[in-house]
Amino acid sequence: MCKSVYLFSNYDHELIGYNDWEKGKKELEEKQRESLLKILNSDNAIYQLNKLINRAKIPYTIGSSLGSINYPSIENMLLPKFLNENKAEKGFISNFIYTRYFYYKGDLNWVDKLDFASWNNEQKILLLLALPFNQSTWDLLDTQQDKDLTKEYWDRVDNFRRTINDKYSEAAVRNLLKSRRPLAAIEYIASIILGTEDSIKQQIDPELCLKALMASLNTTENISGTNNLQYEIGRVFKYLYDNIDYTRTNLWEAEWGCISLFGKHGVGQPRALIYRIANDADFFCDLIKTAYKSELPDVKQQEIDDAIQYRLLKILSFNDFMVMPGIDQYGTFREDDFTTWIYKVEEICKASGHLGIAQSVIGGYLINSPEDKSGLWINKTVAEILDRNDSVSMRSGYNTGIYNARGAHVLDVTGEAEASLRDKWRDRADKVESLGFLNLAVSLRELAETYERERNRIIKQERFRD
Repeated sequence: MCKSVYLFSNYDHELIGYNDWEKGKKELEEKQRESLLKILNSDNAIYQLNKLINRAKIPYTIGSSLGSINYPSIENMLLPKFLNENKAEKGFISNFIYTRYFYYKGDLNWVDKLDFASWNNEQKILLLLALPFNQSTWDLLDTQQDKDLTKEYWDRVDNFRRTINDKYSEAAVRNLLKSRRPLAAIEYIASIILGTEDSIKQQIDPELCLKALMASLNTTENISGTNNLQYEIGRVFKYLYDNIDYTRTNLWEAEWGCISLFGKHGVGQPRALIYRIANDADFFCDLIKTAYKSELPDVKQQEIDDAIQYRLLKILSFNDFMVMPGIDQYGTFREDDFTTWIYKVEEICKASGHLGIAQSVIGGYLINSPEDKSGLWINKTVAEILDRNDSVSMRSGYNTGIYNARGAHVLDVTGEAEASLRDKWRDRADKVESLGFLNLAVSLRELAETYERERNRIIKQERFRD
């Protein structure tokens, strides 16, 4: 018994001493099988096996080893006897069942020979949950013709992250959604997107993906068993960007609900939400009016919770997203759409008492302006808007956006980095001034002086340290 406990209480790399891993692995597996066969052939096999399972540190490896053994009626010896909530025995029998599936090459007739129909529902569920997440398991479930059993299975199944035949099942997604498990559905969809060929991915219904994302916004699902949920949600969003016209769907609502996942250090840009902001002036104004207090007297600020406030700030203030009014879903900048959007926003926000803050936010967006066809670093139509006499707040927002876009950076104690930025914006100020954009030129020189003051501060600080 001590030798058997040792063989199932250490991981493979601790037991294999050969440089030839494959040879060592085969010899270890043979030793484990021989140890188990000795127990199975003893007079008190079940007692000895139970003792081993509860003493071994890695009991599930016993199940994997037994599942690969050619031993008559071994299923009858173990099932449903070991189907219980004992942690060690549960790990053991789950791996036995899973490995036995492959031993019989996916044929589940061996389950019927166990008088499966006579088991209680908990025993049936534990066996079904241990089997691979695939059609043969669901066929076995369907043959029971038990609605309670079916509901219990879809409520509890959690091995959808490990598919074995690279096939996609829309029915599985629908059943998980029916059980109010949208996050499980998303994990399953993501596993198919990541691990299958394009011909399989093409079977995934984008509308069903969107339905899962939308349902996930209000789920009370337990996510304790998920490890890469953020990444998997991101994969589903990216799949949708490539497979639907997101400008004609409510995908932006799903992005809004998952906004914390997006950004420079997240899963990328929320394309549908960015498109809507950049092309729907009314929507942008609604965001502004919700986030900021009106400058008009006697206008009460709408109360919003912290979660919504965070989303609004991330969209309007954090410079995480590449919003540029007038850019369509293909990345083409349309000057007429841009100016129409600007004037409509200003009209609405002036009436509501939000013009100053709206212009400031817009200024931050305009740092994403494309180059002009003439080669100027900023589109001339954008420069014209920034240069207007009444665009003071917009120019201020532009400068703030440029300054903040630098983000966290290593301090250059020589001040050369700041000097380079100072010269860059002085040069750009000269260029726009030569084209007649005088207000914009003055503003950019103010930005350049910000870097000059920063350079002087750094140099003085270093002299003081010396």
